[in-house]
Amino acid sequence: MATKFEETLNMDQWTPDHLSWVHYTQAAQSWEFQHALDHLKSLVIQRLFKMEQMNAHGMNYKMRTSIAKALQSGSTAIQTALANYNHLAATITPA
Repeated sequence: MATKFEETLNMDQWTPDHLSWVHYTQAAQSWEFQHALDHLKSLVIQRLFKMEQMNAHGMNYKMRTSIAKALQSGSTAIQTALANYNHLAATITPA
């Protein structure tokens, strides 16, 4: 039914070789890459703020240990985001 509809409207069928397919695939890759970069940036900035908060004058031991635990879990998140970013960077096609 879809083929008949395409023929009626005189539409081109998109295949991986079609110019529009290539264009939108590159746009999707670019969006994914940019999204991964933004996520990585936000995690690094959050970590910097927590590190600065840890160095604040007059902070008690309990608060420092709580922030240190948060930094450790944040480190894992940054490593995961960095691995995702590197994977996408290797697959992206330059424009």
